[in-house]
Amino acid sequence: DEELCQMIVELNITDVVCGGIEELHYNFLIWKKVNVIDGIIADWHTALDKAVVDGLQPETLLKPQKQHLNL
Repeated sequence: DEELCQMIVELNITDVVCGGIEELHYNFLIWKKVNVIDGIIADWHTALDKAVVDGLQPETLLKPQKQHLNL
């Protein structure tokens, strides 16, 4: 959505991790030099940990880490 893209740019966010994104928004964010990692299937804890520690590649399926499971 345009408002979210504008907020990302205004807040100087450098990386966006998402499950999916429309091509128009993807192209806009890339044009604005935002690193977009899309196609991620994971809980946010696991995705954030992977992005910060090991790097995260587009179209990745991650199993939840045991400490983040709510059983």
